[in-house]
Amino acid sequence: IRTPLNSIVGFSNLLENCEDPQEKAKYIEIINVNNEALLNLINDILDLSKLESGMIEVDNREFDMASNFNNAIEALGKKMKNPHIQFISDNPYQRCVVISDQNRVNQIINNYCTNAFKYTETGFVKAGYRYENNGLKIYVEDTGKGIPKEKQSLLFHRFEKLGSFVQGTGLELAICKAITDAFKGDCGVESEDGKGSKFWAWIPCEKIDIVQTAQGA
Repeated sequence: IRTPLNSIVGFSNLLENCEDPQEKAKYIEIINVNNEALLNLINDILDLSKLESGMIEVDNREFDMASNFNNAIEALGKKMKNPHIQFISDNPYQRCVVISDQNRVNQIINNYCTNAFKYTETGFVKAGYRYENNGLKIYVEDTGKGIPKEKQSLLFHRFEKLGSFVQGTGLELAICKAITDAFKGDCGVESEDGKGSKFWAWIPCEKIDIVQTAQGA
């Protein structure tokens, strides 16, 4: 919380006595970026606290995961800033109607992809899902730096980040774990140092109707 707050206070003070228009615009941009970072951090802390305390009930409703996944990936693709990364979608279904909490499913997709974007400089980030073992299994694979074996057990802890200069709260993966715990599901990572990572989450849910694409697995 101190990091973005210090930036907001510091550059607000500089802005007060600044007369150069270009310099003012730069200060305002920095303040706005840190405003958003601070808001996201507070929202993540509150969300994680509610999830871990059991205050948020799972809101299970019928929805089409195939359509939902396509929309989520399209939105994430617009946010990705690195032109050296190929963002790949792996959707094997024309329809995948299930009963689950759509918002929480999307939160896992968003958090895993955002995490992959941060740690991948070149190559690809690939997001996909399958309905297997009576549940949805979501995965995000990347060609990033990879994670040493000795650090993998820490990844789903609060505020854990592999690089001190990487943007973010360090709460995204902890929130994914809290969500899967609330669903009585599971999550994990497969990775080798220097060879990329694959994060996955499995959520038990009831299927209503599934239609595979011609290339679907």
